[in-house]
This record gives sequence, C-alpha cells and structure tokens, in this order.
Amino acid sequence: VSYRRLRGGNMIQVFMLIVIIGIGAERKEVEEKMYFRSIELCNEVASHVAKRWGYWQPTDQATTYCVPHAVKKGTLIY
Repeated sequence: VSYRRLRGGNMIQVFMLIVIIGIGAERKEVEEKMYFRSIELCNEVASHVAKRWGYWQPTDQATTYCVPHAVKKGTLIY
C-alpha cells in the first residue's frame, strides 16, 4: 500500500488533484477534489484533465497539479 495512516489511523496520506481554470485575474480553482493513492496515477489524470481540444480561448486554460494531502478514512480514493 503506497499511502500512510495518520493521526492514530483516522487520516490517510494521499495525493490531491488541484485544477485551476482560466488565466490571470480570471483564474478559478475547481472546488471538487479527487484523491489518489499513487502520485503516478494522480499525475496521469492531471495531464489528461489539462488537455484542451478545438478552438482554444484563455478562459479554457487549465492548470493541474498534485499535492500531498491528508483525508479522513472513508473518503473516496482512486
């Protein structure tokens, strides 16, 4: 298992996917979060989420990255 239990077993160390849409002052962080046991899987999903097809506009810009994060046991983890 590639994740750790924290705080007496109530928390699990995972990787959280952060998605930001837009450019400059118009940037907005997507509130919904996804959690992954593996940094490799998180990074792979991040790269796919950031791709854009078709006619691109600055408001379509997506920035994605993964950061370590602790979540409660029972949280949906991919």
